[in-house]
Amino acid sequence: MSINYFKLITKLSMAIAIVIILHYYLFLTNIYWVLLSAILASLPTHGSIMRRGFIILFILFIVVIIMQFFVPIIVHDRMIDVIFGVAIGTFCQLIWPINLVQEFSEDILPVLQQVADYLETSILHFSEKEYSQEWFEKKINLEKMLSKKIAYPEWVFATGFNPGLRGGFRFFLIHLDRIIELLFALTYLLDRFITQHTNQMMRDLIIHSMKVHHEIFNILINYFKHNQLGYFSIDYDSDIATLDKTIWQILPARLEGIDLSEEPLTLLALVRNIKDTRRWLLKLLSALPDE
Repeated sequence: MSINYFKLITKLSMAIAIVIILHYYLFLTNIYWVLLSAILASLPTHGSIMRRGFIILFILFIVVIIMQFFVPIIVHDRMIDVIFGVAIGTFCQLIWPINLVQEFSEDILPVLQQVADYLETSILHFSEKEYSQEWFEKKINLEKMLSKKIAYPEWVFATGFNPGLRGGFRFFLIHLDRIIELLFALTYLLDRFITQHTNQMMRDLIIHSMKVHHEIFNILINYFKHNQLGYFSIDYDSDIATLDKTIWQILPARLEGIDLSEEPLTLLALVRNIKDTRRWLLKLLSALPDE
């Protein structure tokens, strides 16, 4: 979750200013309780603002009820202070809410760029037929990014998240997760394929399909950077069709005629992986709104 500190400070300042003004004119019984409640309710949330306000109100009510057994307080007055504070904080959230679309774009963009860099480095690594330290580092960096929740928009799966946007955002993340898993498997399969096969034509077709994958990733990155799709090729199927045709020129036409040795199975798994990756990428591309 990326935090807009200017917006956060502005919200908190607004809430504090409203509390001070109300305290001056209405003589609130305890300004500290009002401030505490207003600040907690003003903190950023990607879920429902009203739901968050009621949760804070409920928790603070419990705190007030428990505190009466340890310190002398007037429960009725403290509850009124809490209600005032939560109402003020919720009001500040409503007049300046989080732009969820912008937040999602800002959070998902580094992930897409990291995946695209990893794919580009993988293409160079397997094209040059030599071990690439940069390729290994890109893979490690991508795995580190995905393991850090702060660098991944997991707030999309939070309870109470905007139901109008929830379906689209979750659709994108779930499909992107599948694509990343397929790309990790792709590089493993390609490494085995190059070790086992010497068919340069098949290798070139696979590398070409990976370049098309990368082109689609660049379109996605451009969309989240500039909020527009721009121009992209209509034909993202011809290379897959050529790949599919070529593999059956190498392997027997009937599946039962395929030797169960490692080489043909690796080739079949590799082509299947490329086709699945392309299918999920095109689903992501077609799901983007054309503004």
